[in-house]
Amino acid sequence: MEENQNTEWKESWHDEYLEWICGYANAYGGRLYIGKDDKGNVVGVQKSKKLMELIPSKITDTMGIVADVNLLHKGELEYIKVGHFGESDSDLQYQDEVHGPLIEQADKAVELVYTKYLKALVAYEGIQRTEQYMFHKEAFREILLNAIVHKDYSSCNPIQISVYSDKIYVWNDGEMPASLASTEKLFQKHSSKPYNPKLANIFFKSGMIEAWGRGFDKIREACRKYNAPLPEYEINEEGIMVYCKACDKYLKLLHQKNQAVQIEQDNEQDDEQDLIANIIRFCVVPKSSNEIIAHFNMPNRSYFKRHFLDKMLKAGMLKMTIPEKPSSKKQKYFS
Repeated sequence: MEENQNTEWKESWHDEYLEWICGYANAYGGRLYIGKDDKGNVVGVQKSKKLMELIPSKITDTMGIVADVNLLHKGELEYIKVGHFGESDSDLQYQDEVHGPLIEQADKAVELVYTKYLKALVAYEGIQRTEQYMFHKEAFREILLNAIVHKDYSSCNPIQISVYSDKIYVWNDGEMPASLASTEKLFQKHSSKPYNPKLANIFFKSGMIEAWGRGFDKIREACRKYNAPLPEYEINEEGIMVYCKACDKYLKLLHQKNQAVQIEQDNEQDDEQDLIANIIRFCVVPKSSNEIIAHFNMPNRSYFKRHFLDKMLKAGMLKMTIPEKPSSKKQKYFS
């Protein structure tokens, strides 16, 4: 379908489009599509539930007519995106998407996160070996189920899980009741008012959630087992962002692991510096690559070139006997 005098595409709703609708009403009718760009690509509609109430009332109030306003869907809008980040938000290291029936996505996403994206750190209590994750698996599952039930599926935006070394973010393009717009209120006793009640009922009948709004109690109980802080909720017109901070035990183990890695790297660097000094002493008299490799028992020429030769030539620690022919078979190096 292309744009014509009876069909218009708009990326988002503006009240000035009421003039277009008025023109349609006074001519031969027409259709106005909200959520399509100029090329006809579906870009989605933000807060469609509110627009479904707002647009008909504005048309009736300004023109005294009743227009047929429908919510359309295109393609697969229901999926979960998972990404692993490094030191910054721009350092995306790898990512996955979880597709399929909604009722299966939650468990699939949880298993994916806890097998590929999160690494359990090993701790010992006496002779007992235990594995410690940064955030309790059951608490994470409840957070994800809440995101699925409260998501606005007309927005075309997937639920997004961002995993870092010491925290997890879960975002969904949805909303909570106004009375539950803070972390403090969510973890108090409250009634169950899901954004998608029919979807919530399906999940309830499957046994995945409870009808009494106990999801937040289960999150609290799971966090208590890890002696971990409760997740923090930021709820605004952009959606719902949940910040899951790693528990103290995990952070302590992570710090110990990072310290051990740093010590190992420092030792390797010290060993490398010692070897460089020995190469310099060995090459007081010019030596070929094969002579250096054999003397210091290096695995091959590629290893020698990558780890030592290139950087030593660049730093002036070694010089070539035939600099005009770097690849010469007669090439030797001296300090």
